[in-house]
Amino acid sequence: MDARLEETVDLPDGRRLGFAEVGDPAGAPLLYFHGVPGSRLDFTPERCDETLRAAGVRFIGVDRPGFGLSDPKPGRGHADWPADVSALADSLGLDRFAVLGYSRGGRYALACAALIPERLTTVGVLSAVTSPDMPGFARAFPRLLRIDQAFARRAPALWTRVTNSNVRRGKKKPAAVLAPLKLVLRSPADRAALAANPREFARYPIEAARQSPADWRMEETNQLDPLGFDIDEVKMPVKIWHGTADTLVPIAQGRHLAGRLASAELVELPDVGHLHTPERVAQIAAELTQTRATQPSA
Repeated sequence: MDARLEETVDLPDGRRLGFAEVGDPAGAPLLYFHGVPGSRLDFTPERCDETLRAAGVRFIGVDRPGFGLSDPKPGRGHADWPADVSALADSLGLDRFAVLGYSRGGRYALACAALIPERLTTVGVLSAVTSPDMPGFARAFPRLLRIDQAFARRAPALWTRVTNSNVRRGKKKPAAVLAPLKLVLRSPADRAALAANPREFARYPIEAARQSPADWRMEETNQLDPLGFDIDEVKMPVKIWHGTADTLVPIAQGRHLAGRLASAELVELPDVGHLHTPERVAQIAAELTQTRATQPSA
C-alpha cells in the first residue's frame, strides 16, 4: 500500500479529522501528534516511508482541529483530544496503539496518557512543551517567540494577515515562510536542517494554515493556560527525548517533565536542536512500538 496523505474520518459530532499514513500498513501502529505550526505531513513519505517500513511501524500523523484537513472545534482544549483520537483509532480498527507527541503535540500525548491509558501501548514525547506550572515557564522561551505570541494575542487580525501573506509567499519561496522560524531556531543543528531541507520544513506552516491560521494562533496564545487535565494523573511510563541544544523549547522543560512524571525516562540528545530528521523520528517510533508488549497500559 502506498502512503496515504489526504485521508479523513467522520467524527461522532460531524467534524472531519485529517490523517496521513506512512510506513508498514501491517506494522505496529503509532499515532503522531504535530507541533505548532505543523500537521499530519511533518514527516514526508519520500524521506521516511522506507525507514518506517523497514522498522515495521505503521506511522499515522493526525491533524488537530483547525490544522490541515481537520475541521475546527470551537473552544477545544487538550482534554478534548483523546476522544478524537479514540474515534480515529476505532475507525482504523486499532484496539491499542502507541502515541508520539512533538513539541506542543507532547501535551496532547500526555492528555491521552492521562485520559485513555487503556488504549495506549506506549507514550513518547519529543522536544515537548511541558506544563505551564513549571517554575519559570513563562520566560522559558526565546524573547522573539514571546513577542510573536504577544502580537498574536493583542492584534489577532493583523497577525493573521501577516501569517497568511507569509504562507502564500512561502508556497513559491520557502525562505519567506521560514524566516520567522530562523529567528527562534538558533542552534547550529537547526540552522543546518533548515538550510538542507527548506521545502520540507516550509510545509509545516503551509499545511498548518491550509484552512486558516486561527487554531495555530490559538495554540500559540494559550500556552500559559491550564492544561485541562491533571498531568500528575499520568501513571504509565513516558519516554522523553529532548535535544540539549534546543533553543525553542529548552531542555529544562524536558528535565522538568522527567522529574515530575512518576514513570518517565529522559533521553538527552547531545547537540540536537528542536528540529529532527525523519531517520531519528523513525528510530524513536520503532523503539516505542517494539517495546509495546512490556509496558503496562495504566
